[in-house]
Amino acid sequence: DEIEIYGKKCTTSAVSASTAPRQTMGNYPDPAQFGVKAITLSGIGNIGSTSGPVPLSEASARKCYGKYDENGNVTDVFFDSFCFAPANAFEKIGDPKKDGVKFVDELFTDGYNLSELNKAVAYVNEKLGMDSKATYWINLSCMGNRAKSADELYDVLKYQVDYALEKMKTTSLPNLKFVGFYYNDEYIARETEDITVEALSRLNEYLHGMELMSLWCPYYSAYGIWRWAEAGFDIACLQPNYMFYATESTRLKTCAEIAKLYGMCVELEIEEIDNEEACALYREYLREGVISGYMNSVQMYYGVIHSAYGSKKEYTSAVYDDSYKYSHDLLEENYNIPDAVDMSGLPESIDIEVKNGKSVSFEMGDIALLNYRFVQTPIFGRIRLNIGGKGSYRAMSGYCGNDTVAVELSDNAGNRRIIYINITVTE
Repeated sequence: DEIEIYGKKCTTSAVSASTAPRQTMGNYPDPAQFGVKAITLSGIGNIGSTSGPVPLSEASARKCYGKYDENGNVTDVFFDSFCFAPANAFEKIGDPKKDGVKFVDELFTDGYNLSELNKAVAYVNEKLGMDSKATYWINLSCMGNRAKSADELYDVLKYQVDYALEKMKTTSLPNLKFVGFYYNDEYIARETEDITVEALSRLNEYLHGMELMSLWCPYYSAYGIWRWAEAGFDIACLQPNYMFYATESTRLKTCAEIAKLYGMCVELEIEEIDNEEACALYREYLREGVISGYMNSVQMYYGVIHSAYGSKKEYTSAVYDDSYKYSHDLLEENYNIPDAVDMSGLPESIDIEVKNGKSVSFEMGDIALLNYRFVQTPIFGRIRLNIGGKGSYRAMSGYCGNDTVAVELSDNAGNRRIIYINITVTE
């Protein structure tokens, strides 16, 4: 085989090579690069709501921005960044431009939301004797798969950006710093993928020209997450969705690996903060963050963490204290370590032989108390494995030779080992 390269000897007119400074593939996003650390997703309700989600009040904002001890004294800053988005119950019109305008109007209404956060920051600053600013992000109403062209989507998003920026010109928020916009769609629709990426790339170039950023938070299996940097986002945060659904026990570990591969951070999620099981799951998020390293990256929180303050339930109040330590990279390696599972009786490898086109069974041993996943899958056959450690391999018809499978076993204490299954396929 040959490869032939064409080029110029003269480089006087050549374009200089460059790399996107915002792209961090292979690493979690560094807070120092973006000027934000712990972002709380502030889902707000409509002004006048009497039940369900309500606008952000000064009292709630104080609890979010400030860290309080058992006596109610402010001891530090907790969440330094606020991502404002409409709660599910927020009244929508159905037109993304009009929805965006309605949200921004309520966000900037005096006596609610931003003005109350501004007061809360002033209060905490006074108590701590400092002069810091909280950063904030503004939601953009999106189109899902409805955009017919990149121009249409760009126009819808830019309209909302410009409207919000005009609103800021007539609003005084001396204790806050606006840093960018939050793209609310949690996926890139497959059928409008290229349209969406093109429109977002143009929008983000527009934002970067004003030294503003953009934030995206797709769900775990969302289509298009690998195109976040191409779309021009500054920060992308992957949702594990481990809290809400019955998922594989290795979800948090896998999410951490995917996020790091793509240069994303990992969202922390909690629901029903007074529920003991939910709090236990949340501690697993924190534990994995310590082990995998996403604790030290930009952080995003879904759930009313501040409401755990002062709870008489130990597991709920621990959510508040542990989240504060986590937000300041203070959780230690021994945090929330469960009991180890003895894996000494398991084999280092398994050798099996099977005729092509046929199936063979094997036993690995009892792995009921362990998490397992395939880190190397077969090339010339199919494999199955159950939690009892019993499995089977079916060889591809017409192939003779070797195949290999690698199974990673782990316990919740973080101990891991890999068992190799070496397969010989005969005629």
